[in-house]
Amino acid sequence: MTNTQPQAGPLTQARASRGLGRAGAIGLQIGLLLATVAIFDTVAFYTLSDDMEAALPGYREGYYVPDFFGRGYPKDYYVANADRGFDIAPTDTPRTDQWHYLDDVDVRYQMWSNNLGCFDTPHPNPAANYIYFAGDSVTWGYAPFETKFGTIFEKETGIETFKCGVTHSGTRHEFSKFLEIGQKVGRWPAKVAVFYSPTDVANDYLHPHSTVVDHGLADKARLDIDNNVVHLDESWFEMIRERIKTAKAGEKGLNHILLQYSFTTQLVNAGLYWLKDTLPWVASYIPTIGDQPFLHWADKYEVYKDQKTYDLHRLTYLGTNAGIYEYKDFPQADPNKKVIAEWKQHADQNRYELVFFLLPAGQAFFEPDGNSKVDFYGELKVYLDSLGIRYVDLGEQLRERKISPEAIFWPDNSHFSIDGNIIVGEMLPEFLLDSTSR
Repeated sequence: MTNTQPQAGPLTQARASRGLGRAGAIGLQIGLLLATVAIFDTVAFYTLSDDMEAALPGYREGYYVPDFFGRGYPKDYYVANADRGFDIAPTDTPRTDQWHYLDDVDVRYQMWSNNLGCFDTPHPNPAANYIYFAGDSVTWGYAPFETKFGTIFEKETGIETFKCGVTHSGTRHEFSKFLEIGQKVGRWPAKVAVFYSPTDVANDYLHPHSTVVDHGLADKARLDIDNNVVHLDESWFEMIRERIKTAKAGEKGLNHILLQYSFTTQLVNAGLYWLKDTLPWVASYIPTIGDQPFLHWADKYEVYKDQKTYDLHRLTYLGTNAGIYEYKDFPQADPNKKVIAEWKQHADQNRYELVFFLLPAGQAFFEPDGNSKVDFYGELKVYLDSLGIRYVDLGEQLRERKISPEAIFWPDNSHFSIDGNIIVGEMLPEFLLDSTSR
């Protein structure tokens, strides 16, 4: 008996042929789609603007976790402080192994601290007419020591100058540090120059907002969407440590590669984040990669205990984005108003002159306009006048001298460049010297 295999009929063969045809068509469509995406991503990678790149976390430059423990400064430069949260660590012998890097402009310079916790030379026997400079990172440095405006002023005048700016500080931090140093020195200065920044209201509202964690400067307070202060506990720092660990482990993983090279991935990621915001009840089931794209810097957030939290500088943006420094009725300005009044009272009681230098806003917050007639600090000036505090609007002085913002600031930055420090340092004697101090 012969076994025979059943032969496929014409209908079966036609169905098989159609199935293979559909599979081939689908394969071709997938191939065309992938090729289209690859071409699109390649063109986008080389043609998208720098502004678009900045809106896409990890694109082109590669994904990274922000420096939550350090803020770009060497480890052990800062120390925890019971009153101020943090401060520069005093050293009897200034260190020579710490450097500050400005990556965007390829500049680095040596940094140190003296025995008072200032980026300055020692002051073993201060002169009776010494002058004290207080301020934030603009006063602290962002330029080599020999070109800081405080150093330039001291060289120009021969007057001993305490250069005691502290990065990431506000007026409350600065006044507290000044009182401590004055008590250590044993006498108050002849004059105090406070270099006031548009960030001072935010810093004072959250004060003390930072401490030292894992040998680096770290915020311990953030804002919620309604600008209430959110205090961070150890669970926050553990979360950040885990994020850093995960990011390093997946540094060359597929997700980071897609974020870096694929604009399509960034667009899909943006859509998934939109779904999370639109459908919060299913947000935990929607996968995303990295941080949310297309956010203005002031809207970038970190989720902490199931709520979005924001960096303190969001408050600075909200108080300046109209092109003026909102102060009179700005609810978060009250702590700043209070400490300025306290400083004026202390100056009157101890017979030293208090002068406020109002720093130009800088390109990170309110874009300066050389032709602008707007009095950016108008509301603050009214308050200083009410207290009898002398002030100098450095932005106005620079405009009167026809000095452009580009000549003063590092590119896309709110800190003075080397040239900017020198220009300002050479201007200061005009406002701080008089017939008795020359």
